Amino acid sequence: MTIALACRQLGKRFETVQALRDFSLSLQAGQVLALLGPSGCGKTTTLRLIAGFESPDSGEIHIEGRAVAGPQGHVPPENRRVGMVFQDYALFPHLDVAGNISFGLKGSREQRRQRTETMLSLVGLEGFGARSLQGLSGGQQQRVALARALAPEPALVLLDEPFSNLDTHLRVRLRAEVRAILRATGTTAVFVTHDQEEALSVADQVAVMSAGRLLQVAEPWRLYHEPASRAVASLVGESNFLTAEASGRIARCAIGELELRQPAAGEVTLLLRPESLHVTGDGPLRVEEVQFFGDHQRLQLRLADNTALTAQTDNSRRFRAGQRVGVKVHGPVLALTV
Repeated sequence: MTIALACRQLGKRFETVQALRDFSLSLQAGQVLALLGPSGCGKTTTLRLIAGFESPDSGEIHIEGRAVAGPQGHVPPENRRVGMVFQDYALFPHLDVAGNISFGLKGSREQRRQRTETMLSLVGLEGFGARSLQGLSGGQQQRVALARALAPEPALVLLDEPFSNLDTHLRVRLRAEVRAILRATGTTAVFVTHDQEEALSVADQVAVMSAGRLLQVAEPWRLYHEPASRAVASLVGESNFLTAEASGRIARCAIGELELRQPAAGEVTLLLRPESLHVTGDGPLRVEEVQFFGDHQRLQLRLADNTALTAQTDNSRRFRAGQRVGVKVHGPVLALTV
């Protein structure tokens, strides 16, 4: 597979803040990568370095095998073949929809018109070319911004928190549409988000970041089920952590003996996802809170030693605060050593 993007040991400092350090990853052509992490972790800095809005203090960036940043020099943003979709859309208010999409396109008037019509169809805005931006919803404006970024057929599209200004229902729908559009065009894309669900549902690869460092890069399923560390597990999905004593394939903890996925020895931290806990009848745990979500319930549980656990169940039974329950764990569990 062709490597569309390669970042090698990137570092960036802003005055006294080390925003990025030793950042390295590669992305195959046609894949979508999510940069996931809390505010201030370096996600946006990384995106700005790739776009060319900032220059790294150290390291290199290659786009489709071409060095665009590093010791060889700095290629300006307009010469990188990179499309950008901003959080606030950054559209031109004095231009209509077609004018925004065709802005920057090369070729004859007819070629630009045809390309614009193609992009309008791609993003589901046929017939909107002559519309002003003022009459568009937030979701429609974001589609215009995506069409504008894709129109010049860039090597890479960068999206900075593209759905954060939308309401929940529209955000869920639009991110599915954007994923489908990127798939249909075979576009390589990198997007920044702090939303775990968004990263896991849209991306082919997720890069988890914290304090300017890259903690792990993996496909969503592996990242969720096989996090490299407790820090990654905490940033991806909801987690229960229990201290245990491991011996081979067995670990002894506050809820009994549990089977391990891989052999371990000594003190370890067990990762238990809420959905892996099956809540049974009477037992030693106390239900402290019940949250109802329609298709499932989330229970806040407390062990006798005051350890807190979160369990997710279906709606086959109704639970109430104060009730005594037990738990069983589905399948072998992951032991984290770091």
